[in-house]
Amino acid sequence: MCPPALSARALLGLVLLLVLSAIASGAFSSPSTTPSTRRRGVQLAPAAATTTAAMVPSFATSARTSRSASSQKNSGGWRGGAWLRHPAGSSGSRLDRRLRNPRATAAHGAGTLRCVCALPPPGISPLVWDAGVSTVVGAASIVWVKLWTGLARRDKMKPQVSRKVVHTTAAPLFVILWPFFTNRPCARLFAAAVPMVQAVRLAAAGLSGDPENNDSSSNELVKAISRSGKASETLDGPLKYSLAIVLITVVEWRTSVVGLIAMMQMAVGDGMADLVGRQLGKHKWRKGGEKSVEGSAAFVSGSFLASVAMIQWFRHFGLLSVTPTEAAARAAAISFASAAVELFPPRLVGDDNISVPVTALVLGRLLFRK
Repeated sequence: MCPPALSARALLGLVLLLVLSAIASGAFSSPSTTPSTRRRGVQLAPAAATTTAAMVPSFATSARTSRSASSQKNSGGWRGGAWLRHPAGSSGSRLDRRLRNPRATAAHGAGTLRCVCALPPPGISPLVWDAGVSTVVGAASIVWVKLWTGLARRDKMKPQVSRKVVHTTAAPLFVILWPFFTNRPCARLFAAAVPMVQAVRLAAAGLSGDPENNDSSSNELVKAISRSGKASETLDGPLKYSLAIVLITVVEWRTSVVGLIAMMQMAVGDGMADLVGRQLGKHKWRKGGEKSVEGSAAFVSGSFLASVAMIQWFRHFGLLSVTPTEAAARAAAISFASAAVELFPPRLVGDDNISVPVTALVLGRLLFRK
């Protein structure tokens, strides 16, 4: 086995290599559009990738669902940062009529859609907007981690519980904010910068030696996410967790239901299994083992519910065409398979921060392909 320092450098190098390879292969190329397809805030995939027609919800239609019937008659669509008005008595806005036209939208890939939301607002560069959102998300993640580490530091919570709460919630809260980035090709890179910065912090803390001799921020980070309090432990599970988020963000991004499900397996499923298993795990899978039936049940239920909720969230923004009902059976199968992989010892399948999302990605690709 490679020493911890070499493993950390190798993992960081692998992530950078995969990102550069994706860029070189055209993974971030913007889909071709024509003026007619870009009207009304809908961007279509290339004709060669079009498989079926579907209705695309937008910020305009999502916002209007909460309005009264009378206000709906007098409100139009969102275009150029302002609400368009249309005469009372007309049957919906032109945006709605356009969205009802099957030729105005197209399914892209495995049940996903390319949708241009009303971002960024008029007068703001997409790059500036994405950079700003990335900065806000990064700052929010730091505050979130400090909240739980502060509780552990003041002995309000056990460090093991604090660590798993961060593990369980960090990725879902990060993914929830994906729709607020633009649809520009480089938006995923701005989003991936958030977990990448965290990975660099973990690597720096792990390679710096004894946390007691480090600055207060590194010391706090190590104590919050390591089981034993040793700095070198951050180079194992926590670093792999952050790098897995980076890879899923870059490769799958917003319009992939597979990426969402894989992220929920790694974060919510694995985190719930540990939290519930430690507190309520009385029925062990094998005598003398650590894994329990209660923990596995929490893995399956937690990851499944989180996956379904995340699919509905992204569908609300028009980023997915598949419904939670349509994806439920396949999401459940992925949750069961991921929970089974999590039961195996690391010497057989490797760290669960890698084996669980890889299992979910591979199985998801098979189940959601058309």
